Amino acid sequence: MNMYNLHLSFIGADFRVDSLKRVLQAISNAIAEASKNISEAIETKHDEYIESIVDDETSVIEELLGAAFVVCQSYITTIVSGFKSLHKRANSDGYKLTSTDGSKRDILGKESTKVGKSEFTEIQAIDAFANYFKHHTEWPANWNKVKNNSERTVQIIRSVGAEQGSTGNLRKGAEILGNPTYDNIDSFIDKIAEWRDELVILYRKELKSLGVL
Repeated sequence: MNMYNLHLSFIGADFRVDSLKRVLQAISNAIAEASKNISEAIETKHDEYIESIVDDETSVIEELLGAAFVVCQSYITTIVSGFKSLHKRANSDGYKLTSTDGSKRDILGKESTKVGKSEFTEIQAIDAFANYFKHHTEWPANWNKVKNNSERTVQIIRSVGAEQGSTGNLRKGAEILGNPTYDNIDSFIDKIAEWRDELVILYRKELKSLGVL
């Protein structure tokens, strides 16, 4: 088989999706349980109890969503690595691919739906919310003072509704990505798979135009 075709087929394979969805299903179930606890507390009509349960369970949902974003980011990273490797192979054969420039930033920014009115894609948002979850406790209270790689993360999550000082930024991320109940995390993997497939189509078209497929 043509090596370029083999490489694209490998990137497009769903060999990780089933295992990732099993992990995300466990997280989804836990989020649904937390939401159920909130609903049952509200039914008691006891304000202090409701406040206590809501505080606890929304915090749990935030942590679970953060874990889900990190799981999704691991899949995104695998896909990005595949396309970077494709660029490296093409360069060694004397071809300069232009479907993207081969950088993570450009790969994440192509062939994915833009989020709301922002300039950033759904894939960039998923990746950024994963970074937020992993690193935001290290940030200064004033996000304007965040530097280096995290500055980009702040730019992306702010553009889609996250706010400095909010305790619900991961829920906001889920909502803006079409998951208002927070427990439909499979939809994130579906977005990633769709983005991956569109990129494979884009690169396949370019490689055919170069005569190597």
